[in-house]
Amino acid sequence: MLGPAVAVVGSRAATSYGMHVAGQLGTDLADAGWTVVSTGALGVGTAALRGALAGGGLPVAVLAEGVD
Repeated sequence: MLGPAVAVVGSRAATSYGMHVAGQLGTDLADAGWTVVSTGALGVGTAALRGALAGGGLPVAVLAEGVD
């Protein structure tokens, strides 16, 4: 069981401050036992997933791709 989950989304063209905040948010959520879910697109989503990994969490990336 992954426990509670939260999606983190945001700009692909985030500022360095936005990337820092998203990473810290991912770390804090993982530390609190939340599963971080995002698209994995460059920007805020990637920063949140990396932060969750740094916090010892189990992040989930939802990738939009076709069957073929």
